[in-house]
Amino acid sequence: MTTENIVKHIEIIPAVKVLRADMQSPNSVKLRVAAYARVSTDSDDQMNSFDAQCDYYDRTLGQNKNINYVGLYADPGLSGTKMRTRKRFMAMMADCKAGKIDRIITKSVSRFARNTAECLKVAQELADRGITILFESQGIDTNDPTSRLALGIMATLAEEESRTISHNVSWGFQKRFEKGIYVAGGKIYGYNIEKGKFTIDMSKIEVINNIYQWFLNGNTLNEIKNKLEESHIPSPTGKEKWYVTTIRSILTNEKYKGELILQKTFKQDVLSQRKINNGERTKYKITKNHIAIIKPEIYDAVQTELARREKQSDEPTNIGKYTNDYAFSSKIECAECGTKFRRHSQWSLDKTKKVPIWVCIKHQKHHNECSMKPIKEENLEIGFLNALNQLTARKNDIMTRLKSNIETTINKPGVQSILDLKARLKDNQSKLLELNKRAVMQGNAKGFENEAQNLVEEIHDIQEQLNTIKEKQDTINIIDYRIREISKVLKNVYTEFNKDVFRTLIEKVIIKDKHQAAYIFRCGIAVDQEI
Repeated sequence: MTTENIVKHIEIIPAVKVLRADMQSPNSVKLRVAAYARVSTDSDDQMNSFDAQCDYYDRTLGQNKNINYVGLYADPGLSGTKMRTRKRFMAMMADCKAGKIDRIITKSVSRFARNTAECLKVAQELADRGITILFESQGIDTNDPTSRLALGIMATLAEEESRTISHNVSWGFQKRFEKGIYVAGGKIYGYNIEKGKFTIDMSKIEVINNIYQWFLNGNTLNEIKNKLEESHIPSPTGKEKWYVTTIRSILTNEKYKGELILQKTFKQDVLSQRKINNGERTKYKITKNHIAIIKPEIYDAVQTELARREKQSDEPTNIGKYTNDYAFSSKIECAECGTKFRRHSQWSLDKTKKVPIWVCIKHQKHHNECSMKPIKEENLEIGFLNALNQLTARKNDIMTRLKSNIETTINKPGVQSILDLKARLKDNQSKLLELNKRAVMQGNAKGFENEAQNLVEEIHDIQEQLNTIKEKQDTINIIDYRIREISKVLKNVYTEFNKDVFRTLIEKVIIKDKHQAAYIFRCGIAVDQEI
């Protein structure tokens, strides 16, 4: 039998139409209908609109006997770009998943979502559960295939609207930045900020200065944390516990030296997360914006010291993972292999107690690669005291030599040379900007390529020179600070080892052999000492 001999019978099965909430028949099963409302700002006009939306849905849907009105889900004063921040929206979605809602009515696509992908994803997710959405302003009903096509178009427009708003806001911020207007508010530890004006919180000045001084004296961030907690000083959040990240933020915040850097972070677009500005956007530096708590030279010295410590932590000894709980932690270096020392303990000769010793990490792991023997901690302490008292005995000569070193060994740049470089930099930047304008107007970027490249190279060269000068100046500031610190210390004769004094003065200790070490002071002086 062939298919030509088969008589086809076609039966038409009528579609069962799902009625919209506003067309529900009294005789049918009532749909469970929810309403969703949202405004994007807290302005009076918008909030009035929000209240009107709420009243409208409660009145029209609550009094509609053809439906089962589940209730209103409303998010006031929230952005539509992040669904997870809308608590009532998320509650509505949870109820949908729990089978409590059949239909959602909302004012418009832009009130429901401002992200194309999000809007369509949610609509599809709800459609898979048999839940429909009515966008009243656009007359879009996801129960209708034609409307679903229109939804994609409308959602795209909603996203573009959000991008436009974001662009306009960013543009407004940009103009304020250009005028040096600080747009943030709130509090920074040590400052109260109101309408961009900074006032010092006098109760925090001593704490902030101590943090900077402790750090320059050689204390680690963790040691500073411990000092603050032991002194029962409340953290910026008012809690007893301090965090290393908090201390670091205080040490790196330019506001403490009276400056502002605007646009340190930015958003690529309305949908992206805020990111650190590493040169992708223009920054605006405002000097002498407000009264400084920390002297600029001290702040700059701290940044240099931070960079130095971070560079040290990258050494291949893995010493960075060990704590600095002890005075000599990360300070002792092996002259034979260059590796750091680690603290251990061993039994005394009479076996009555354990005594602390310091062992070369490489020697500990590979005896055949380094022959350096362990050193008793007590011997290191005595060696430091002897070295320190040697300096104290000839402090006048030492201070004179140190001050002379700043002037002779470090070629301190003149003020005029710095000003000249900055003037050249500004001039070349203006020339480059003008060149770009000409290229755009003439539509001939190629014709200006060589000239632009020469300007870019010269700008780069000037910036390098200025960076070198800044590094030199930072070094001078650090040395000058440390000279003042050692001057204070050398006024006394020490008979007992003091951890804080040691970490303040000593850069590192180089173990030459079991009986000799070189104590390298932060001011540049090295003292060989028997241990």
